[in-house]
Amino acid sequence: MKRELGLLVVFDAVAQSGSVTAAARQLALSQPAVSHALNRLRDLTGDQLFARSGRGLVATARAHALMVPVRELLAEADRLLHAGPFDPARDVRRMRVAASEYAMLTIVPALLRETSRSAPHVMIEVQPVGPETLLHLERGIVDVSFWGTTLPKAQFQQMTLFRENFVGVARSRHPVFGQTSRRVSLRQYLAHPHAVVSLGDPGRNVIDEVLASKGHARRIAAATPSFMANLAALSGSDLIATVPSRLCRGPHMRGLATFALPMAVDAYDYCLIWHQRSTGDAALAWLRARIAALA
Repeated sequence: MKRELGLLVVFDAVAQSGSVTAAARQLALSQPAVSHALNRLRDLTGDQLFARSGRGLVATARAHALMVPVRELLAEADRLLHAGPFDPARDVRRMRVAASEYAMLTIVPALLRETSRSAPHVMIEVQPVGPETLLHLERGIVDVSFWGTTLPKAQFQQMTLFRENFVGVARSRHPVFGQTSRRVSLRQYLAHPHAVVSLGDPGRNVIDEVLASKGHARRIAAATPSFMANLAALSGSDLIATVPSRLCRGPHMRGLATFALPMAVDAYDYCLIWHQRSTGDAALAWLRARIAALA
């Protein structure tokens, strides 16, 4: 049984990376050892499992069918093996965090600095938040995720990290600002083109919903998937951006100025979420506590 579990670890690494070389590097094994393990798995399953395609490997239908149960089995084994006290100064662990661009700019850098000091043998693997994040939490592919919207499913736990609110941003000498005041009226706010963040959702965001409720709409001149791209575009243009306030810190704000929105937009809770089965995992409890302290 121990030998077969080791083969599944190799299978998972190859399935995730699509490469024997990358899997060997991740597992600190030689490439021949990984290849030998794959051959043993092929003998046991009676399937090729992976076929070469270009510079990488592609999974067969049989391998695809194995991926989720193997991942869940390894996640359960990991929880069993790490059920005792966690010593961040000594224990080896990989912790997988899903984070949006907002989290990667505001919280993740401090988390990486903190863990490099206090948990030198812990690897923090950051993955982008996306449509599959909740499924990845369910299946143990992700341990925790930052979350800024309503939590839809009961099997997840959440912890509020802070309240966040939106502010307007424009270049310092933008005509939206008056001669003697940084206060911006609704008329001024709507008179200029806007850059917005769009993550593929065709629906309006909360800013547009508030404006629509008052019978107004802003003119969207640019839509990108990145807050930072939008902020960078403000210099030298008459674009306006509306962003979470914690993004308005740091050298990227040179030449830019913030202003209070001319309409009431509710603040929102920014949270950390995880699947309920990992609540008792001592290592992940430590991770959640560190994130809460940093946030």
